[in-house]
Amino acid sequence: MEQKKSRNRMKQTKSLLEQLAEFASGARREAEGLPDGRERDELLKKVRQAERASEIEGWAKSPEPPQPATAATSKAE
Repeated sequence: MEQKKSRNRMKQTKSLLEQLAEFASGARREAEGLPDGRERDELLKKVRQAERASEIEGWAKSPEPPQPATAATSKAE
């Protein structure tokens, strides 16, 4: 009879928001040191994705849904 493999379970010490922020800041610093090109662009794309994921996570944890940005509310009067 086969033995079941046990999963490696780790307790998360940092929240998802903290992990995303750390990744984004580290990747942005790394991208600054790279010359213009494909590798830098791909790294900056991952930074934007992490920042967007952080926003969405914040919205998901918020007690109220986010208000959509409209042309009327974004105009400075």
